[in-house]
Amino acid sequence: MLSKFGDGQDDYEIDFLIAPSLGGAEDIRNLWPQPYKLPVWNAHKKDALEERLHQLVCQGRLDLSTAQNEIATDWVAAYKKYFNGTQAVSELFQSSKTLPLITLIPLTSR
Repeated sequence: MLSKFGDGQDDYEIDFLIAPSLGGAEDIRNLWPQPYKLPVWNAHKKDALEERLHQLVCQGRLDLSTAQNEIATDWVAAYKKYFNGTQAVSELFQSSKTLPLITLIPLTSR
């Protein structure tokens, strides 16, 4: 199955869309290939999010259904929300060989 997605098993892991620690089913329909080699939004980031959401749910600071919905619909947005977006954004610039984009403001004619 993984050969469809990359060079080998080291490129991806088969992971739960909604982790069992968040009430996700241990069912093939809850599995998806998750990349390791992306510079920012990779399997390691989603694993960290799963742990953070699990902690928040157990502490009573987040409703289980909210955690499930957020990780299933847009886990990157959920990561930015629960990690304040700073960790992954800074890593993006560290791994990039290009400078961040800047906005040029046109000069008005005199």
